[in-house]
Order: sequence, then structure tokens, then C-alpha cells
Amino acid sequence: MRRLPMLALALFVGACAWNQMDGPPRDALSTAHPAKVRVTTLDGRETVIHSPLIREDSLLGAGGFALPLDSVKRLETHGPNGGLIALNILGAGVGVGLFFLTR
Repeated sequence: MRRLPMLALALFVGACAWNQMDGPPRDALSTAHPAKVRVTTLDGRETVIHSPLIREDSLLGAGGFALPLDSVKRLETHGPNGGLIALNILGAGVGVGLFFLTR
């Protein structure tokens, strides 16, 4: 019985991913207050920012990080992804089914 909680944890952790935030960064961060975000800049660089905050025309973060908002191409948060959760559950079901079919 101890394996069931471990399987559930593995399915959940395996389904975490970076999820794109909708709308402009100012709007996205005013409605959600994530602990960290991943920013993709116009030149393609990706940076993880802890404790993100928008002040005037800049995206600020822990450790003195600052980035002009007009250089942000994409903003993402890290967390569960519904599609990956469903896919992991389906995969686990197929795996369990195959286990019992081959016994």
C-alpha cells in the first residue's frame, strides 16, 4: 500500500513544467504572484527570476535583477500541467495493464 502514494507523487512531479503566462507581463504578474518565473527575452535568452515584481517599466527580481519590460518576449511559471498529468496517468494505466497481462 505504500507504493500508491509514491506513484501519485511521481505522476504529479513528472507533470510539472513551465507554463506560459497569458497576456503582457504587467497584467500576468498583477493577477498571479508566483515565487519564480522564467523569462525569455527578445534575443532568445532564458532567465529564471525569483520573487518577480514589476515596478514602472522594469521586471525586478531577487538579487538586484532588473530587466526592461519591452525586452520580455515570454513569461512562464513553473507548476503542474494538466495535459502532462493526464498523459502520465494514462501511461501509468497502460504500464499497470501490461504488467498484469504479462504475468
